[in-house]
Amino acid sequence: GIGPWAIMDSCLVRQTDATTSSPYIGPVTNCLFVADVTGSVNNVDSNVIIARATFLGNAVDICFGQTTPTGPPAGNIFQANCSDNRGAFLYCDSGYNNTANRIYCRYNISLPNINPLKPGASGSVFNCSLIPTGNSIYIEHNTGCVDSGTAGQPILLYSDIDNTSPGTIKSFQSNLAVAFNGAAIGAGNALATNYRNVTASLDAMVYTSCGYNGGFNLIASDPSARMTTLPLKNGYVNGNMFAAGHVPLADTTDIREVDPKFFDRTRDLSTAWAKLLGNSTTGTTVGDWRATIAYLSTNPIQTSSVGAWIKAGWRPTNTAYRNAGHDGNDIGAVPGVYFTPTGSIFSPVGSQHFSVSF
Repeated sequence: GIGPWAIMDSCLVRQTDATTSSPYIGPVTNCLFVADVTGSVNNVDSNVIIARATFLGNAVDICFGQTTPTGPPAGNIFQANCSDNRGAFLYCDSGYNNTANRIYCRYNISLPNINPLKPGASGSVFNCSLIPTGNSIYIEHNTGCVDSGTAGQPILLYSDIDNTSPGTIKSFQSNLAVAFNGAAIGAGNALATNYRNVTASLDAMVYTSCGYNGGFNLIASDPSARMTTLPLKNGYVNGNMFAAGHVPLADTTDIREVDPKFFDRTRDLSTAWAKLLGNSTTGTTVGDWRATIAYLSTNPIQTSSVGAWIKAGWRPTNTAYRNAGHDGNDIGAVPGVYFTPTGSIFSPVGSQHFSVSF
């Protein structure tokens, strides 16, 4: 289970039912969150909740993916084996109705569900429900991916903001959402949605800081998203997310329908069993996934290296995403790598240069 925490770094966090949640106290970084839920799922909004946060205190910085709001990237990884087709990987609710907290969700990766009954369906990286007015949420540089694109939840953001807390989402920028099976585009191919209807004169999120996001195989935005030209396949749907006349920054800054061409999108907790840890396969994807989790449960010191290996696979190689974020960095949870004509790989982070053989 998940108990109250002060600081968590490089931990394996396992959830084996659909009811585990926790008050959120301190920063959570470089962790692997897994949910193994194969029965009927009954929880908040019928979702799998991997990490549920309620607010403790007032005027507190709550960081998920950094140690501080200005700290270096240290994002978490989420993956579920779930027979339900929806999930909420970081779920924030009203909790104790405390105010003036600042919630930062940055640099996190949500991987496709590996359950054979719901292949590839996944849930939102961030899900918030009726956050009290006065709190501020910043959702930046996250990557969410699905295979089937038929999940009932959007890939990155599912918000439940109404007229009592307009503008709670202060920033939704530089995120990357991808559905690999474009032929199955459905509700789960949304980048973001607001479930509740907000009065046309109010914003669910601040429209001047919603932009510079990227997506591939996304559903078209609907009129309530206030885009100037429809349909635009950048995935903002439902709930009058932006006030009348408020055209979001996304209208002109988002990267639409560009395949990021991830370095190795097969990398996850299942493929780590054989490819990274050097074991013989169990014969099934779910079996390998559970074997890796069991191994990390008894060898927690390896959690950091497994996480780093997975993250490295989810780096964009398409230069369209290079330096295209709101802050001048690459869009998504991890910086991209770009092939040069000489056969080397260039990473825009610092002076990291290395070569590979083809």
